[in-house]
Amino acid sequence: MSPIPPLEELLPFSEIAARLGVRIETVHAWRVHRVSPLAAWKLGGQWRTSEAAVQAFMTACTNGVDSAAAPAPTRRRRPQADAEWCEREFRPSKTRGSRS
Repeated sequence: MSPIPPLEELLPFSEIAARLGVRIETVHAWRVHRVSPLAAWKLGGQWRTSEAAVQAFMTACTNGVDSAAAPAPTRRRRPQADAEWCEREFRPSKTRGSRS
C-alpha cells in the first residue's frame, strides 16, 4: 500500500463521489477493485482518499481501453415484458403436435 499523503490532501468518499457524479457505493467498490484498487485510508471511522489516488485509479482502469471500440450498452427489457414473451413463446399450443 502506498504511504499516507498529508491529511490536507485526503478527501472523504462522499466528496469524491459528488465531484465525479457517482454514488458513494461506487467509490467504496473502487476501494476493493480486484485489478487495481483505489488507494484509501480509514481515519476516524471514515474512508478517505486523495485526488492523486483517484487519478491514478482512473488511469489504471482505463489504460489500454479504447472507448470508441467499446460496445454500446444494450437496453434491458422490463421483467414484465420478458415474462409476457416467455408466456407467449412457450405456452402450449392447441395446434402444435395435436392429432385429430
